[in-house]
Amino acid sequence: MGVFFTMRLSILIPVYNQDCTKLVADLLDQCNKTDIDFEILVMDDGSTNRQTLQTNRKIANWEHCTLHEFGHNQGRSCIRNRLVKESTGEYLLMIDSDAIVERKDFIQNYLDCLQPNTVICGGILHPENLKCANQRLRYMYEKKCESKFTAACRNQSPYQNLRTFNMLIPRRVALAHPFNENIQNYGYEDTLIGKELEQDNIQVLHIDNPLINGDIEDSHIFLKKTEESLRTLKQHESEIRGYSSLIQVYDKLRSLHLVWFVSLAYHLLNIPIRQLLLSRWPIFHVFQFYKLGYYCTL
Repeated sequence: MGVFFTMRLSILIPVYNQDCTKLVADLLDQCNKTDIDFEILVMDDGSTNRQTLQTNRKIANWEHCTLHEFGHNQGRSCIRNRLVKESTGEYLLMIDSDAIVERKDFIQNYLDCLQPNTVICGGILHPENLKCANQRLRYMYEKKCESKFTAACRNQSPYQNLRTFNMLIPRRVALAHPFNENIQNYGYEDTLIGKELEQDNIQVLHIDNPLINGDIEDSHIFLKKTEESLRTLKQHESEIRGYSSLIQVYDKLRSLHLVWFVSLAYHLLNIPIRQLLLSRWPIFHVFQFYKLGYYCTL
């Protein structure tokens, strides 16, 4: 059921070395076709690419749009908290800057589902075709997982499946549940928000209103980011326990006194596994073992 009173929507987009002009233009076009009052806030988190900076500065000249630039990197959690504080809408639509709007009714779908005190997650899809061979690892992983991330599947564990890549949240809820700025590195800030929302009995609703992830990383970069996220998970293990399937497997191994065995297997097979994952034919279950093995060694 949609909201029938006058409201203001704030679209919040953090950006780092990413041309987001197409994304903003598409969102602007869709918002202009509705009756809502809205703003689009873009915050550049210390981008180092001058060409990207210059391109994104066009956004500042567009109606309903505001661009903020920071001279140094604030971090993923900090920049999102700044966006929330700067916003003026009753509802906030958080979108990553590498998103691609595919649906012509993307904004309207969210408006039709608005409910007070409810967080709504639209979901994420990935391109149908791989652009570069050196992106095979991330592409393989995401496409394998995609079938588990329909709205029906996500609603079975709504808080564990929360992702801020494409999420609408009441502003007062966002202010009450800021991103954890103690997470300095990549990964799991979404998970902690989901945990807090469940503890505070805030409803999370998943719908099929996806954005396309337009930035599939090179396999080397993706492996590095995966390892960084696992270090973040280890650092916040006690807080995230119960919200991570990997921690569940790790705890099971620990109860069976098998962590040492997985760690040993990882050390022995680390090099050939990495070579396989970075090859033209990475294997999903090998990647899953790699993550578990890496985590067991931390």
